[in-house]
Amino acid sequence: MKIHFFKKKDKKENKKLIRKKNETPKKKVTLKSKEKTVLEKLKASKRKTKIIAAALLISIFTNLSLGAYQHAQIQIREEEIQSRQEEVESVNAQMEELTEKLKAGEIKENEYKEKIENLEKEKNELNEQLQAKLKARANNNVVAAAVPTYNVQGSCADWIRQAGVSDVENAYTLIMRESGCNVNSVNKSSGACGIPQALPCSKLGSARGNPVAEIQWMNNYVVNRYGSWAGAVAFWNAHHWY
Repeated sequence: MKIHFFKKKDKKENKKLIRKKNETPKKKVTLKSKEKTVLEKLKASKRKTKIIAAALLISIFTNLSLGAYQHAQIQIREEEIQSRQEEVESVNAQMEELTEKLKAGEIKENEYKEKIENLEKEKNELNEQLQAKLKARANNNVVAAAVPTYNVQGSCADWIRQAGVSDVENAYTLIMRESGCNVNSVNKSSGACGIPQALPCSKLGSARGNPVAEIQWMNNYVVNRYGSWAGAVAFWNAHHWY
């Protein structure tokens, strides 16, 4: 049996090895430079900016889409209202034509009454549809453009004279029956508006809200359609519309 004798130097080295094994390894500490830290912050900031920008773009496009949809819905509704108004006016024109044919002896009274009755039914149905659409527009807070106001002095008769109408008496009679000479007058049933009760209102154009201009517009309509204000009043007496 061999006996090993260790030198003092070997003993010291063994002790060192044992100590190293028992010690826990120290973590490496890496110190970041200031430049590296700033760059990382900039990158993080850019990422946040991109996220915010993307969210804003989504919000903008969503709002634009909703706005476009709402605008389209409003436009469709207004076109439907105008279409019904024009249909009511067309029925009125057909009734007027039948009356003229009856006067001229071109149609028998029985046939006249039957056709007028059918047209009255059609007119009532159209007016019901129109009223429903006008109510829907009001419920959806679709407000029409405000009527401009004009500082025009004088009475209704004065406005008639200023409009260049010579038959003031008949013009005054018809105007008072239709609208009471009120530029803001609107027929709840048909939607006709203004002093002349234009149907649709858009026919008045730039004359809307100006009493003298509206009466001038009405004068052109009356003369072209009935020949005179007296003729328009006579027609109104027979049909209660003109």
